[in-house]
Amino acid sequence: VNIYDVASELQLHSLRKSKIQALLKNAYAGVEIYGREWGYHFTEQDLSGISECEPRRCADRLYRVTLELGQSSRSEEEVLVLVNRMSRCWRGPEYNVV
Repeated sequence: VNIYDVASELQLHSLRKSKIQALLKNAYAGVEIYGREWGYHFTEQDLSGISECEPRRCADRLYRVTLELGQSSRSEEEVLVLVNRMSRCWRGPEYNVV
């Protein structure tokens, strides 16, 4: 999981639990797998809220840190099918940060 600042004043000095919780309140996260990165975000139009960007280079966001989650048990093809399915269901106007 790649984490980005969306509030420029946020500072990251360590990865203690309290810091991670504070970071996530003002952050955007993208999941990187097989050299690609996807995230979910708000859109005003009835479009998919799932988007892809170059890993650790999402537009309008400042990359901060990667939290390693380990290896996927799914193949690249299975991941692409899953993301495609999610992109049809996870609509941008339905996004809620809470």
